[in-house]
Amino acid sequence: MGTGEPAVQAQGTRVGPYRILRELGHGGMGTVYLAERDDEQYRKRVALKLVRGALAVDDHLVRRFIEERQILASLDHPAIARMLDGGVTAGEFPWFAMEYVEGEPIDRWVTAHRSTASERLALFLTVCDGVQYAHRHLVVHRDLKPSNILVDADGQVKLLDFGIARLLAGPEGSTRVDTLTAGGAMTPEYASPEQLRGAPAGVASDVYSLGVLLFELLSEHRPHRLAGADRAQLARAILEEEPRPPSELAPSTMRREIRGDLDTIVLMALRKEPDRRYQSVEQLAADIRRFLRRLPVSARPDTWRYRADRFVRRHGWAVAGAAALVVSLVGGLAGTMWQARRAEREAATEREVRRFVLSLFEVSDPAESRGRAVSARELLDRGTARIAGELRDEPAVRAEMLSVLGNVYRELGSYDRAGPLLEEALRLRRDLGAEDEDATAAALGDLGALLTDRSRFAEADTVLRQSLAIRRARFDDGDPRVLESVSALSTLRLQQGRIPEADSLLEQVLRAQRHTLDPRDPAIAVTLNDLGVLARRRGDVRAAEADHREALAIRRARLGADHPAVGESMKNLALVLHGAGRFAEADTFYRGALAVQHAVFGPAHPQIASTLNSYASMLSQQGRYDSAATLFREALAMQRMLLGPEHASIAATLGNYAVLEYERGDAVAAVPLIRESVAMRRHVFGADHPSLATGLNQAGTVLGEAGRADEAERDLRESLEIFERRLGPRHEFVAIVLTNLGSLLSRHGDRVVADSLLRRALAILDAMPVANPDERAAVLTALGTSLLNGHAADAEPLLREGFAVRSHALRPGHWRTTQSALALADCLFTLRRDDEAERVLLTVAPSTAGPASPREVDARRTLLRRLVHLYDARHQTAEAARWRAMLAGNSAR
Repeated sequence: MGTGEPAVQAQGTRVGPYRILRELGHGGMGTVYLAERDDEQYRKRVALKLVRGALAVDDHLVRRFIEERQILASLDHPAIARMLDGGVTAGEFPWFAMEYVEGEPIDRWVTAHRSTASERLALFLTVCDGVQYAHRHLVVHRDLKPSNILVDADGQVKLLDFGIARLLAGPEGSTRVDTLTAGGAMTPEYASPEQLRGAPAGVASDVYSLGVLLFELLSEHRPHRLAGADRAQLARAILEEEPRPPSELAPSTMRREIRGDLDTIVLMALRKEPDRRYQSVEQLAADIRRFLRRLPVSARPDTWRYRADRFVRRHGWAVAGAAALVVSLVGGLAGTMWQARRAEREAATEREVRRFVLSLFEVSDPAESRGRAVSARELLDRGTARIAGELRDEPAVRAEMLSVLGNVYRELGSYDRAGPLLEEALRLRRDLGAEDEDATAAALGDLGALLTDRSRFAEADTVLRQSLAIRRARFDDGDPRVLESVSALSTLRLQQGRIPEADSLLEQVLRAQRHTLDPRDPAIAVTLNDLGVLARRRGDVRAAEADHREALAIRRARLGADHPAVGESMKNLALVLHGAGRFAEADTFYRGALAVQHAVFGPAHPQIASTLNSYASMLSQQGRYDSAATLFREALAMQRMLLGPEHASIAATLGNYAVLEYERGDAVAAVPLIRESVAMRRHVFGADHPSLATGLNQAGTVLGEAGRADEAERDLRESLEIFERRLGPRHEFVAIVLTNLGSLLSRHGDRVVADSLLRRALAILDAMPVANPDERAAVLTALGTSLLNGHAADAEPLLREGFAVRSHALRPGHWRTTQSALALADCLFTLRRDDEAERVLLTVAPSTAGPASPREVDARRTLLRRLVHLYDARHQTAEAARWRAMLAGNSAR
């Protein structure tokens, strides 16, 4: 081993095939530089780590550095920054290059993004997944802290710096845990008590550090703070003082959510004695996931009172407030009795309702349940079975009970169980006659909402109009009950595709609410949410985003971060951002929505399936096909289980799954999916509905790829006619179909008609305040490609803009970006600007064969053939041979 220092102080120094750009930072034994590969093979930025300065003469530290390199080489996990390359310098000093992560430390990221407690927990769970993966591969990190955990612009977590990590097993397989060397490379604020004592540091030490991190993410403080530079005082605090619960230090908006179980989880991870902490990162993560699902956590004594409390919290919304069901029933019944002038029976009725509901919870008593878990569905089924034989002499009480149980089943997505209950409740209300008119209107509204959910629109229209008529006859137009009926009717109009009518109804509601209610009233948030959905459907992205952000702010402030309405707003805002091509922002809101929905509804619910479907569609659009396919399958299984064999939501997921298969080049798999989707849409919606037009547009795209051009053109033209008739000729959806139809006709030689359609699509998108960048790139590329034959000069600016948009919006290597690059290069070749064409091709040229979808492989092959042809024509034999070898590797795959 040499004795000099590696000469890497100046910008531009070469290390292996990399050129140093600047220093990024340094730690106990290594300096990390931003570097760029600079050997004419390809260009890629990396984080390059070398032994630090004079420490390079310390053989022990060099061995540790080499061990770190070996540890990283053994780890391959999405949450761990990957090692890419390694070697020794000319002076025989070791170095390695790893994935360069451009992001913020996790603590700064959550603060800057004002993340909710649930969002912070979701990020923390990703960190746990990475650390647990390392532990399974016998690697302990031993220096977990925010600066070693970055979050990139897409909200993806990356774990860095295994500089003081150690293997848990020696080369002979014997288990060992090395003590920390005297170098003091650990970070005291995050070190475990045993590390500070110099004792062996193993899995429990990483659990402790994760506890410190979780404390800091939730409270924005550390459990023990360093007073000035007195490390001894800090060490004494960590070894001797018990930290305060994080909820006492947390921002006021999160204290209520953190208090209780999260305090207990964090403090268990921070126990002084390693054997009293969680025994693995997996156990810690499991408790957090149980907390998010409102299940009892292992860090808390499993008392009957505690389990009962978790049951009520877990099903607080989904079962209309489980224990709060009693209050709701009593309150509703009291109003009914008062209106009917039956005050003399009020007390007896309240006692009867309370007895009935509380008796449903008897199975929660350990003597009754014998340790068996009791589900919300079981309580509902018990109540439904019992009500069939009870309260026959109390029709108003019975009707109220049926309404509550029916609405709970509807919230749970169990529409078949909800229908008979709500229908019987309405019959009872009608039998009571004029004395129960308002309750009859409410029962009609409940049934109408269920019929809307089930896509039985004609029946829903009838009962919702009846409900509105009763209420308008009894109350002023600004009364909340009248506004509730108008809102329900607008929801139906939205589902029917009658957007202008729905919009008009909701604007009436919002005007009345702003005039009579507090500006932060949750009822206003409901209306704003619905208006945001309508704005997105008519293509007004700015209005949609503004409506959803205002609704989300109201709901978070008034309902709390873990309310299902917050999840709904996050999902709808994600849809808007997704449609505008702002994928990183959308990803954050999709993940946040799923965290809330899983916490509230448990593992399966129609709302969870809907969010999974939308999130998977965005992942597919980004080219993350395997992840998207997994989510689509999960959503479909959930929907078929909960919604039955045929439903509008199932049709939507089938269509989006078909588009995924099309995107990755498997038209054979896509065709049956899209045909099933279109047939289901026709049956559910009829022949003149925007949802059918959406399915037909997807079908036209898939069938065109499958070589069935006549069928594709027929479906696309039918889709266009429906959209133009129902949404107007300048709607965003019209532009999408025009682009797909124009592209199809251009590929099959009808360029005159194709150009006309594509120019019309571009004009529609240009007139929109905010257009989806991917849609704009699609029409620019299609029109530019169509113009190549004879109008290359006109095609060039269109193709250049399309390529720029896709390069920015899509991940590197996406086949659409390559497609745009090829079209632009062909145009430049036609214009005899070969050098420019070469530069365009090289910007997207693959560095390795690598795994890829069939579409990406095809795009790579076409690109590589262009490069081989170019260099053969120039007689650049070496370059041609290099790309020919790459082509052979891609072909072999």
